[in-house]
Amino acid sequence: MFLPLTFPPPLLVGQLTDGVVDVIVFPSPMDKSKNRGFAFVEYETHKAAAMARRKLIPGNFQLWGQSIQVNWAVPEKDADEEVMQRVRVLYVRNLMLSTTEETLRLEFSRFKPGSVERVKKVTNYAFVHYRCRDDAVTALSLMNGAQMTGSAWR
Repeated sequence: MFLPLTFPPPLLVGQLTDGVVDVIVFPSPMDKSKNRGFAFVEYETHKAAAMARRKLIPGNFQLWGQSIQVNWAVPEKDADEEVMQRVRVLYVRNLMLSTTEETLRLEFSRFKPGSVERVKKVTNYAFVHYRCRDDAVTALSLMNGAQMTGSAWR
């Protein structure tokens, strides 16, 4: 279960509640040293998430003098495995606003020039389209977590 939390920094959640498996924080597109003001917290079980939600309800708990808001996140649907085997597009997030489509094209085709069909960048994320699935899979393994201009791609 994921609970979106709207407070900084989310690492404290593991100290406040039991059963935390993972905490996901998205950086601000304007300033990578700041977060967007929310986090997703994954718990071991639904019961652990429900207990955390109950403990952190508004009015009962404050951080730095601020009330926090906690709610259930909408679960992501799992994609069909057969459909996933045809995907040739990579989603790249955590980009700097100054990163250009041309820079992405060059970086993501470095392992095989000409493999990128097109790039579409929107604010701090982009879609990199490959000519074939194998090239997209190779790029994913090579580029996941790579850094450029002080920002780690995912």
